[in-house]
Amino acid sequence: MKPDLEGIMAEIKGIVGESHLLTDPAKIAPFKIDGNLPKGIVFPSNKEEISRTVRLATSKNFSIIPWGGGTKIDIGNIPKKLDLILSLKRLDKIVEHDPLNLIVTVEAGTSLAKAQNHLSKDRQFIALDPPFSKEATIGGIISTNSSGPKRYLYGTCRDFMLGLEIVLSNGDIVKTGGKTVKNVTGYDMNKLFIGSFGTLGIITQATFKVLPLPEDEKIIILSFTNLKDLISLIKDILKSVLVLSSLEILNPLASNIIINNQREITLHEGTYNLVIGVEGAREAVKREISDIIVMGEEKGISQFHVLQGDEMKKLIKSFSNLTTIVHSQYSDFIKCKASILISKVYDMIQISEGLAEKYNLECGITSHGGSGIVYIYFLTKSSNGNLKDIIFELSEETKKLEGSLVVERAPSELKKEIDVWGNPEDSFEIMRNLKNQFDSKGLLNPGRFLRGL
Repeated sequence: MKPDLEGIMAEIKGIVGESHLLTDPAKIAPFKIDGNLPKGIVFPSNKEEISRTVRLATSKNFSIIPWGGGTKIDIGNIPKKLDLILSLKRLDKIVEHDPLNLIVTVEAGTSLAKAQNHLSKDRQFIALDPPFSKEATIGGIISTNSSGPKRYLYGTCRDFMLGLEIVLSNGDIVKTGGKTVKNVTGYDMNKLFIGSFGTLGIITQATFKVLPLPEDEKIIILSFTNLKDLISLIKDILKSVLVLSSLEILNPLASNIIINNQREITLHEGTYNLVIGVEGAREAVKREISDIIVMGEEKGISQFHVLQGDEMKKLIKSFSNLTTIVHSQYSDFIKCKASILISKVYDMIQISEGLAEKYNLECGITSHGGSGIVYIYFLTKSSNGNLKDIIFELSEETKKLEGSLVVERAPSELKKEIDVWGNPEDSFEIMRNLKNQFDSKGLLNPGRFLRGL
């Protein structure tokens, strides 16, 4: 028996108000996921409305996919079922900021940029710089465990998130953690929801430890004619006493893509670029920049450039929006994320560029050089029948390097033939049991996570 769609939608309108539920196909078109349209988009304003909506939807076997800023919605397999998208857009308040105790609590639909702007008035910040930081929401960042170049210094959500508020699939509202650094007695439930992609519950609020803003911040770009010299410098930096905020590698094509998008940025075409962030006390930043230049010259850098102010902000913005920039220049592309040992970054870049040449594709690469994360963009301006083969080979090569590969962005047709998460580790059965405990009907973001969880 099919559910009474009209009746369910009428009940949802009774919860959130008629103007906060969209069902017109033309208006919900921007919320497509892998070419599929939901039956409706609901915009609750608080946790109670989310709770009531979720309880109603799941009682009628309606699936729910949470939506923050939509910046990471490409990540994941094709949904098994797409009934209702629950937007967190209206949950955008700063709930509490305690500058003295270095704590902030924000609603999940708050953009990171809005939170940072609020905190900056007290010269504080949340130590996160994920992609699309202007549009990305707090809930989405936590759900995807999204991070950026500064994870090298600060880590990820797991390192400074203190507490969460979550709506479970039965509508219950639960809280985990608290406001203090040591707030867990028993299991650390916070970490269970980080990176869970909305499959265990819907995050409505989060509490973070914040840090003082650094006195000074600069970026230095070192250009190399070959990758081996760049990697050699990274090895020396990792063994040194330098305390850097980021250590990013760009291969020649990735550098050129950023240059073509933002001509004012001083990156050097046709070279491998090492982009190093330095922040802290003004004198310390000055000394470390000087030390880096000396170390770079010993490795044969072709040129270097120090960025600050507006020029530095433009480069950071281009880094943050690189996926969008790539999409604007290439009608179709695959984005992969390889997580490997730091010592294997050179091999991963070489393998990726070699596979691109083999399959007659262009290949842009960026890497958190000090964290072992490598992002590979296989670029094509038209459909290429070998995409499945290149993903298979890259996955196998990543395994040989003792790492794992996730396909973060791919055409829907390709997703039908692969699992974008690859083969999960031995703990998959524990994950499935957890999913069954938290979402027994499998209605939260169904099918999009590991092995269709």
